[in-house]
Amino acid sequence: METINTNNTESASIANEITSKIATLEAQISTLRQTLAEQRVQVNSLYTSINDDIVENEWDEETTITLADVSEYLKNAFGNELTFQKEYEAVVRFEVEAVVRYMAKDDRDAQSTAESIELNVEDSDLEYYGDAEVVSVLVDDTRIRSVDTTN
Repeated sequence: METINTNNTESASIANEITSKIATLEAQISTLRQTLAEQRVQVNSLYTSINDDIVENEWDEETTITLADVSEYLKNAFGNELTFQKEYEAVVRFEVEAVVRYMAKDDRDAQSTAESIELNVEDSDLEYYGDAEVVSVLVDDTRIRSVDTTN
């Protein structure tokens, strides 16, 4: 076992660092104990609330309660209730028309260049607005409407 010599500056620094880490861990443990105590109180409140309703309403183990009742118990005990929402998925089609300018030596070369133009859609390049999460993007049905000179 190594003995820390506090006369040595480096050893004192190490001892201070260890002491600081111990203090941090003790603070974290204290916070976790407090959180655990609060959770125990909330769970106890939940059981007490349900047991009180059993006694007052003469319920027994065959009694069926609704999810709305369960939600109310959870709300009273923990401050959170069930959402009763389902997940939906919508397919939304956005049509994008792009005008592209480029140089070509003749109409045939211009048409060939137009046919080679592609749209690369990366999800990280797009911004979406609304209360939904975009899960996929698909680009299809590329058509050339016209190829003309700009003059």
